Amino acid sequence: MNNDKALQIVKRPNLTKAQKSLFALICDKLKTDEKILYNEAEEIWVKKVCREVRNGVPHYYNYYKDRYEEDGEVKFKGGYEPLPEQWIVQRVLLWLTSNIGSLVLKGYLEVIPQIELKQLKQQL
Repeated sequence: MNNDKALQIVKRPNLTKAQKSLFALICDKLKTDEKILYNEAEEIWVKKVCREVRNGVPHYYNYYKDRYEEDGEVKFKGGYEPLPEQWIVQRVLLWLTSNIGSLVLKGYLEVIPQIELKQLKQQL
């Protein structure tokens, strides 16, 4: 298979709901020549990507949440806990950069938008 056919296979496949929202955000920002803000990307990630959100807060399942002994044996009981802020930042940035790349590969983007991370520094 030559490279032209390989590229044709990738062009314009379906987007996920989160990618559609990100694409719309990028188009709006490019029209107004503004930067994508971290908070905007985080909002999309929380609402459309994160699997476990409780009261607007992303959670994860901690398999070792509670430790107890039963019959002389140490056992663990799991449960959901809020994601630490650093984990959220890492996951949002990874999602954002990889999905901008996906939009480029899928043929939706030819121009990569600017991303504003100054406010992110202030949060951490």
